[in-house]
Amino acid sequence: MAARNGVIVVRGQLAGFQLWTTDVPWVRAGQITQVLAGDRAKEAGLVPAAAQTPAYP
Repeated sequence: MAARNGVIVVRGQLAGFQLWTTDVPWVRAGQITQVLAGDRAKEAGLVPAAAQTPAYP
């Protein structure tokens, strides 16, 4: 769990949950949003492009 910049984040293996403590343009204080860890890893460039495409047998 981490608190920073108006949000409290609880991270799990596959997803994270954000409890917003301040209003921002996309969510109001008190609301909870979910983020998928895999999507964030791809956005950060941590997953190579070849690994993002499923391999078919």
